[in-house]
Amino acid sequence: MLELDFAYFNLIDNEKKGLIPKKFWLELLTPIFFRPRLESLIDLRELESKGCNILFPIAINHLDILSFNTFKNVIDKSLNIIGKYDIDYMAVDRNLKPYLLEAPEKLVFGDNFIKALANVLIQNLLEKHPMKKIIVIGEPLDFYEFLEVIASYGLPMAIQNYNPSQYELLVHRMLYENGSAISNSYICPDDWDKGHLVLYFNKLIDGLSIIMPELAYMEFTNKRVDIKESFKNKMLANHISIGINSLAPIMETCLLSKRGFSMHNGEKGKATVPLKGKDFLHLQAIGDKLGLWGNFLDNGI
Repeated sequence: MLELDFAYFNLIDNEKKGLIPKKFWLELLTPIFFRPRLESLIDLRELESKGCNILFPIAINHLDILSFNTFKNVIDKSLNIIGKYDIDYMAVDRNLKPYLLEAPEKLVFGDNFIKALANVLIQNLLEKHPMKKIIVIGEPLDFYEFLEVIASYGLPMAIQNYNPSQYELLVHRMLYENGSAISNSYICPDDWDKGHLVLYFNKLIDGLSIIMPELAYMEFTNKRVDIKESFKNKMLANHISIGINSLAPIMETCLLSKRGFSMHNGEKGKATVPLKGKDFLHLQAIGDKLGLWGNFLDNGI
């Protein structure tokens, strides 16, 4: 049997036409003709990982009419497939996250990889350029713990978004429990200046159009990612689309497959406890050992 470290669940790119998009036919035919299947292997030897692509052969717009239970059965069948190969985690395209709000713990969307990557890029920037302020737009998973890590760099922080009131308690806690210099407001580009670092997190909305070349801007949306050309070619050779939506979950599962070594004092083994809080720092450390982050540095995000 194949020895695999991870699986990647995604959909076909093209949209099927005719009667299939009608809910009745889609519900009827999905268990028969549109079952998930192991489509291809993914060879990421540079990360000491091998995986497989689990394909569900429908288009993403069809999920809008597919019932919750039918899609849940698809996910369960996919997990049964990876179970045969003793795979602990299944990476899932981040575009599918809104359809999987009650996702099993084995599903990985790449949230912790994104935070680890953001922290790597921030550290790299601060080593090279003096910065005056960090502005965060959007909210990564476990936001408070991420802010605690960012606050440790000693720069004033500003949370800017379309609904500042929802972050009042968080800001109060950062101010009075941690002593962090942090503010909360609506998005205000007029206040941005040279020496400011803007971090943009949003799963569903594209990034900002920045016309200030002196502004440091890092974007973590589903569509955008900048990586070295050689690494990009390796991903494309494995039929992996180049975007955070696919790269983040795949990279996170690769790192998680090495997590047992990292988190058990050198003892070889698996650690399948879900990542929480500041656990993304463990992923960052594993990425350091594998030499992963060099593929993302000096490219911007």
